[in-house]
Amino acid sequence: MSAGTVLGRIGDQVRARPAAIAARCGADHLSYADLNARAVGLARRLRAAGVRPGQSVGLRLPRGFDLLTGMIGIGLAGAAFVPLSPDEPLARLTTLLADAGITTVVGSPDEIVLDGVTVIPPGSGATEPDGEDPPGATAGDVAYVIHTSGSTGRPQGVPVAHGSLLRYLDWCARTLLDPAAALPAISSPAFDASLKQLLGPLIIGGTVWLVGDKEAGDPRRITELLREAGPSMLNCVPSMWRAVLDEIEAAGPRPAGLRRLLLGGEPAGAELIARTRAVLPDLEIWNLYGPTEATANATAARLDRGDEEHLGSPIAGSEIHLLAPDGTPVGDGDVGEVFIGGSQLALGYHGNPARTAARFLPDPFTAVPGGRMFRTGDLARRRDGRLEFQGRTDRQVKRSGVQLELGEVENALLRLDEVDRAAVVVVNRGTADVRLLAAVTPAPHRDPAPGGIRSALAAFLPRAALPDQVVVLPTLPLTVGGKVDAAALRALATPSGDTVTEPGDDPADPVETVLIGVWHQVLGDEKVGTRTDFFEAGGHSLAMLRIVGRMAELLDVELPVDVFYDAPTVAEHAGLIRDEHGGAVTSRARRILDQGHDPATWRAAE
Repeated sequence: MSAGTVLGRIGDQVRARPAAIAARCGADHLSYADLNARAVGLARRLRAAGVRPGQSVGLRLPRGFDLLTGMIGIGLAGAAFVPLSPDEPLARLTTLLADAGITTVVGSPDEIVLDGVTVIPPGSGATEPDGEDPPGATAGDVAYVIHTSGSTGRPQGVPVAHGSLLRYLDWCARTLLDPAAALPAISSPAFDASLKQLLGPLIIGGTVWLVGDKEAGDPRRITELLREAGPSMLNCVPSMWRAVLDEIEAAGPRPAGLRRLLLGGEPAGAELIARTRAVLPDLEIWNLYGPTEATANATAARLDRGDEEHLGSPIAGSEIHLLAPDGTPVGDGDVGEVFIGGSQLALGYHGNPARTAARFLPDPFTAVPGGRMFRTGDLARRRDGRLEFQGRTDRQVKRSGVQLELGEVENALLRLDEVDRAAVVVVNRGTADVRLLAAVTPAPHRDPAPGGIRSALAAFLPRAALPDQVVVLPTLPLTVGGKVDAAALRALATPSGDTVTEPGDDPADPVETVLIGVWHQVLGDEKVGTRTDFFEAGGHSLAMLRIVGRMAELLDVELPVDVFYDAPTVAEHAGLIRDEHGGAVTSRARRILDQGHDPATWRAAE
C-alpha cells in the first residue's frame, strides 16, 4: 500500500520514529505518530463521505497542522489534493472547483458554503473511531492538481502523479534539504515550491517548520524568524528575497545560521545576486527553474562566486531540449525554445485534451515508448554546458512565483460592464519585480475609474494577477498592422518615484503621519502624499504585505490587503483605521512619533 509514493516514505518514518517531531508551528509541535493519526482519521472520514480513489478533493486551509494533515489524509484516501488559497475570490474558487470536478473540500464549513460541495473539517484525529485502513495510492495515481493561469481566462488544472512527486522530493532530499537546517514553509500551497517545504522534510525524518499566513507574507517577520532559527535555509521567489534582504540590511544582526538560499519562480537578476553575495558572502545560492507541468523544477544551478545567473542542468529524471521553430536542436550558444522531456512531466491538463495535445508532444529524442516532452514557451541558450534564460515566445509571465497568462487578465477585464476593450502589458519583464499595466476603453455611456476597475477585478483574479496600474483611454493605440501597440502602452506606466503630491496632501493627524512614513519606507518614495494612489506610486502585491505587516507591528491594527484596491490612499486607510479603533490608535501613533520621525528606526510602542 502506497509503495513508491511520498505517503509510503512518510509511513516508514512513522514506524521508525513515531515520537520524533514531524512539524512545528510557533511553540506547538506534532509528532510523526500524531500526524499519522490525524491523517488516517481524515482519510476514513473522507471515505465515509463517499470519496473514492482517483477523485480530486479540494484543500482550503490556512498554514498549520491541519493543512499538513489534509495533504496526507487526502492521499491516504486514494484521492488527489487540490490546493485552494483561503483568500481566493469566490468567483474564481467556484471556477476551480468546477474545473477539477470537485464536490468535496477539506476546510472550514463556516467559510465555504457552495451548492453541491461537501465540506469536511480536518479534525484532530484523537477521537476518530477504528475502521479499515484507507486504500492509499500507487505511483501512477494522481497526487495533486495545481492550477495555472489560462490564456482563455479559465485556470488550467495540472495533475501530477505520485511517482513524479517522489522522484522530485528524493532529488531535493539528496541535494538541497538538510535535517539539521530549518526550512520555513512560506510558499502558498497553491504554488509548487510548497511541496519541498511541506512534504520534503517528512521523507527524511525532519521537521516541517510551519509559518502562519501573516508571518509568511511579512519580510520583516521572516527575517526575525531566520535570526532566531539557528541553522536554516530559505526557499522563496526573488521578489520576496529582495524584501528580506532589505530588512537584513536595515537593522539588526545578519541571520548567522542561514546557510542556503533557494530562489525560483521568476528571474533574480544579476544585481540581486551580487547584492546577496556582498551582504551574506558565505551564503550558498541556488537557482531553480521549471514549470508546474514538470513537477515544480526541471533544472537547478548552484551559483558559485563569480557565476552569472543561469538555469544549470537537468534534475530528477528531466531532460532539456533546445529546439528551433522547425523542431531541430539548436547549436551551442544559439537561442532555442525549451522543451522538457523525461519522467517528471505532469499528466497533462485536466479536462482539456486539446491543450494537452498542443503542449505535451511526442518526444523524438527518447527511446522510451510513449515518451513525451513539454513545450514551455521559454527561450534559452546553452553555453559551457549551462542553460541561460532568454525570455518567452508568448504572453506568459511569472510573478511572485505564479505562472500567469496575460490573456486571463484581459478576459477578466472584459467581464466588467464598464469596459469595452482591454489590453495588458508587462512593464518590466525579466526582473524580480514584474509590474502589469492594464489599458481599457470605456463601454458606451460609462466612465470607469481605475481604482474601481482594480477593485472589481479582485472578485475574479488571484492577487498576483491584479494589474499594478490601470489607465482608461478613449482608444487603444495600434501598430500599423492593426495590433495593440505594447510599446506605446508601456510608455504610459508611472515609474515609482515620479508621483507628484497635491496641495493639502500633508498628513492631518498622527495616524496619517505614521502611515505616510511607512509608505515612504516601503515604496522608497518621499513624494507620496495622503491622496496619492498606491498603485500609481509604484505599489505592488509585496509592498502591500510589507505595509500591512508594518502597521500591525506599529499600531496593532489588522489592515486587510484588499483595502488597497477599494481605498488606495493613505487618507482612506487612516479613516478606516480610526473608524475601527477610535482614539486608541491615535494615542499609539502619537507615542510612535515621540520615538523619532525616521521610519527606518520606528519600532512598536511599548
